[in-house]
Amino acid sequence: MEERKTGVLQGYEPQQVLTYFEQICSIPHGSGNTAQISNWIVRLAKEQKLSWEQDEFYNVIVRIPASKGYEALESYMIQGHMDMVAVKTKDCPLNLDTDSLELEVKDHIISAKGTSLGGDDGIAVAYMLTIMCDASIPHPALELVFTTDEEIGLKGISLMDVSSLQSQRLINLDTEDEGVLIAGCAGGIKNVCRIPIERRALKTPVYKVTVAGLSGGHSGMEIHKEKGNANLLMARVLWSLKTEVSIELSALYGGEKDNAIPETAWAVFASSASAETIYNCVKKLEEELHTELAGKDDGVCLCLEKIDEEDDTWQSALEHGVLTEETFQKLLLCLMMNPNGVQAMSSSIPGTVETSLNCGIMRLEQESFLVRYAIRSSVKSAKTYLQQRMEAYVRFLGGTVTTEGDYPPWEYKADSPFREYVMRLYAQKYKKDMDIQVIHAGLECGYLSEQLADLDCISIGPDMKHIHTTEETLDIESVKRVWEFLLEILQDKSTK
Repeated sequence: MEERKTGVLQGYEPQQVLTYFEQICSIPHGSGNTAQISNWIVRLAKEQKLSWEQDEFYNVIVRIPASKGYEALESYMIQGHMDMVAVKTKDCPLNLDTDSLELEVKDHIISAKGTSLGGDDGIAVAYMLTIMCDASIPHPALELVFTTDEEIGLKGISLMDVSSLQSQRLINLDTEDEGVLIAGCAGGIKNVCRIPIERRALKTPVYKVTVAGLSGGHSGMEIHKEKGNANLLMARVLWSLKTEVSIELSALYGGEKDNAIPETAWAVFASSASAETIYNCVKKLEEELHTELAGKDDGVCLCLEKIDEEDDTWQSALEHGVLTEETFQKLLLCLMMNPNGVQAMSSSIPGTVETSLNCGIMRLEQESFLVRYAIRSSVKSAKTYLQQRMEAYVRFLGGTVTTEGDYPPWEYKADSPFREYVMRLYAQKYKKDMDIQVIHAGLECGYLSEQLADLDCISIGPDMKHIHTTEETLDIESVKRVWEFLLEILQDKSTK
């Protein structure tokens, strides 16, 4: 493999870390495309004559012996994931499966031209490679754990055999806010619900209604903001129309990802009511939603259009027909009655969401109604109970529920000697306290702490903004400070 060294980050500190980061950005490593970067890491480990393991899923473990004078200290595990969310703008010519990212720097802030940057979690890999390849850095014995496909359901680590790992202290490097120490995270599961449907022939004029103007967001990190969920708002639209003017549903589509709060949804329906009557009903509901979502999703709007008989949408409705009355009732009950949003707040960390769910995707297929929910909780039993509640309700409606992507929570521990030690060290260095948080999103610490008894975990990282988007940035000065603090942890001999 040819390593493209453009030198965009040349001259910035920490130079070794940023050199590795730039090399990482030259290797395509979107989720599902990590063989090349994994093999590169193994090659570097071989060059350093270190012990390494690589599994069939391209996860890598590298073991580094303790530096002289550090042999008596307890070993550390350092962990980060190799894959990135690879997205680009519509006009970007790059092929993210094969091409290097094009980095640029402005005011000590790194970004990528037309693409996501992959600071999440490329900077973790850069930190780890610098430690791995620089024998002058003193440290106790280390186990470096590089995982794959974290961004698509923590798949790599869920398939990884971690039984050989011996360290009882873990530094996860998958956090995007400097000065924040993550001490726990939610577990998650996806509920895939299907309710069988019946259709009948279309006989009346056809309309399309769209819910738009919502801001969407991450269903874990932003669920507490009570943003509008386009799927559930569409259910309200259909309920109101069915109640006030009588409609028959032909098509329904909303959301793109289980773990994203849906921004848009649309439905195609038939009705014998006048266009003016239908419009007035939609307008009234739009005004109500503006009031309800004020300060949360001010841009919400409902768009109604009458479909001409020559239009493809009308022809599709004619071909597929409309739902029977009984089926339409079941669909609305499923959407209107199932819970959504925050279900419980944490008693351990005030202001933190404990349990939630998000109706992320809905599709009216030819023979069934599909709706997908992302369930999260930092308490394993609460996650299971919420999943069971939904399953019971869907089964009552004659449907089925399957699950996908079940991953465990990293439960907050009141007693964490390693966390307390890191907090003291940070306070001594920076004369201020770290912000301790439990996040309502998934981290790989959940899998590791579940499988390795007595593992004491923390998660830290430098400042990043707009991760997983083409606006993603990484702060060089923050990278430097977090690097220096990471070295403080590894080189401090006050704890054994």
